Amino acid sequence: MLAAIKASLKSGVDISPLNFWDKKSDFNIVHIWGYDLQHYNSIKWAKLSGKKVVLTGLFPYITLKSRARNFASSFIGPGVLRNKMLEWVDAITVVNDEQQRYVNSVLGYPMERIYVAPNIVDDKFFLAESPVAKSYVLSVGNVCLRKNQLQLVKACKKLNVPLVLVGNVLPGDERYGIEIENELQAYSNATWLKGIESASSELIDIYRGAKIFALPSHTETQPISVLEAMAGQIPVLIADQPYARQKFFKHAFLVDANSQSSIERGLKKIFENSKLGIASFELIEECKETSVGKTYRNIYKCVMEHTI
Repeated sequence: MLAAIKASLKSGVDISPLNFWDKKSDFNIVHIWGYDLQHYNSIKWAKLSGKKVVLTGLFPYITLKSRARNFASSFIGPGVLRNKMLEWVDAITVVNDEQQRYVNSVLGYPMERIYVAPNIVDDKFFLAESPVAKSYVLSVGNVCLRKNQLQLVKACKKLNVPLVLVGNVLPGDERYGIEIENELQAYSNATWLKGIESASSELIDIYRGAKIFALPSHTETQPISVLEAMAGQIPVLIADQPYARQKFFKHAFLVDANSQSSIERGLKKIFENSKLGIASFELIEECKETSVGKTYRNIYKCVMEHTI
């Protein structure tokens, strides 16, 4: 949210966090972050006050399970209130085209009022070709069962290829972190780095030395670490899951998240052909701060002009 506000400000939008206690504050649009019932009254009173409402949410992908859950919830659960809430929303923003399809197809929201505004990648990741020798497999992200780093560790260990793992253990996944530590004890070719700051020069240098970026997660929305690797033109390996269908990941090399051998084969193929898994640079530039800022500016403009 803060990155989006900063990008919007730089694109010329008069935007600031809402101060609920300032009775003199005035605005034309309220931008709600989160498709949650805690925002129900805020959206309701914004509409009653004649304000426009833009909502940014993280939505599931289209599967039989997500359709069934939404259908059931629409009759007996929180979906009843969420559906009412959507009636008051003038525009919805999502991070990718697959979630745009979900909001339209499953929630029934008009496609012309759903906008894609991807996560922002710091400009420092859009690097020129690095003189550093690229030698290892890199994985960046919170260490947790969902992101499936243990399978990656086992695959790299089996192939005896260098691995650099960056990320802290997510609270609640401490046991999973211990499993990874145990696996790494007999794997001298691997390094686990914790406490690395996002967008830091240290992290950027780590990306610059990567031969492959791998994150075979079971589920994701739009992991920024994958976008960062793509911005640096590093070959990317991810899991063949619904999140991989979004346009930003269409050039990624896909593997079976539940199969160590599939991950091994994917890594071997990219090591043999470094052109595999590299994203379109023109496409990933849509994630630059200036581009995303302009996207939000255009959304607000359309909402105010009733052209959505």
